[in-house]
Amino acid sequence: MKILHLINVHHWTGPADYVIRNCKYLLNKNVNVLVGYRSFYKGNFREELEKNSIPFTDKIKFPRGFKPFVFYRDFITLKKTIKEFAPNIVHCHNSLENIHCALLKSEKLRFKLVRTVYNSKSVKKKFLSGYLLNSNDFLITVCSDFQKKLVENQQISGDKIRVIKGFVDTKNFFPKHFPDKPKDYFLTNYNLPKTNIKIVMVARFQEQRGHRYLIEAFKILREKGYSNINLVLTGRGETLPEMKELCKKAGIEDFVIFTGYVKEELPLLLQSSDIFVLLKEGSDGTCRAVLEAISSGLPVVTVKKGALTDTIKENVNGFFIKEKEDVNALSTYLKELIDDKGLREYMGNMSRKIAENEFSMDKQLEKYYEFYTEISGVIR
Repeated sequence: MKILHLINVHHWTGPADYVIRNCKYLLNKNVNVLVGYRSFYKGNFREELEKNSIPFTDKIKFPRGFKPFVFYRDFITLKKTIKEFAPNIVHCHNSLENIHCALLKSEKLRFKLVRTVYNSKSVKKKFLSGYLLNSNDFLITVCSDFQKKLVENQQISGDKIRVIKGFVDTKNFFPKHFPDKPKDYFLTNYNLPKTNIKIVMVARFQEQRGHRYLIEAFKILREKGYSNINLVLTGRGETLPEMKELCKKAGIEDFVIFTGYVKEELPLLLQSSDIFVLLKEGSDGTCRAVLEAISSGLPVVTVKKGALTDTIKENVNGFFIKEKEDVNALSTYLKELIDDKGLREYMGNMSRKIAENEFSMDKQLEKYYEFYTEISGVIR
């Protein structure tokens, strides 16, 4: 079995991580894989491919925007690559590569075309979007909500859609009560007492991610007299300076920690936290940050949308608010978790169980392998 993965990214993203881990798993199963990526720009995705010894081609460029000459050159290059590699399956992870492959589908180039739908933008009804999605032999969605919307909005046949949820490395992200728990991240790096309750959000600083609403909810809690709490905002992005200024104006800057981008120590940061918040999915609709949080045994407060409806069980391992702007509901649920240590521990334990049972990396990657095996010998 041969599988060609195409993804028009050049930096490390959620979907990029899934491609890397998927390919590593397939290589261990003696499956031939090849990855085409956005080589038009320099980025760390190529470094990850090299580090993990994953075969790739940098002849396909996939630039941003419509560049007619490069688009045509990519079309010719991709056609040649498919002829030479002769994959059973071509798996696209975004729209640009999907357009190329939809045009290349022919009797002479016989392969199964698969597209993963990662986020809510892809399930919305737009001009020609249904046509493009229907050009695939199969669609993979990362949650049941997206599956439903593809059928309703894009008139995709249900038998073409498979739900394979996101996954998390439960061996790397584990709860604070595990016996081999390392040092406390916040005590070591910020000299914060272990008794302080840390409310954490891991998300790129973009306006739509809702940082300002979490900051406002945190301010309400501080004004109510909660002195042993800290807000931890992890990530980078264009609205970071604005959010820092917002905290300063609110008079809470001494209690808010901006960690910057954290990668290697992220498991330790989450282990040392108490409550996790996410108010909007990013480019990765699996909401990987939440999967890492529940694997770390944290209760979650979030919005009831997309993959989050599969990840969080209301009143079991977290709470839902209707919209990210609902500051009062957000502060109310945070207050409930701060006040009740037993509830935090119960929800955290349930989070870990859900991560192990439904989002284990090995289990989900095996589902991909079984899916590829099932469809590889059947040509429409």
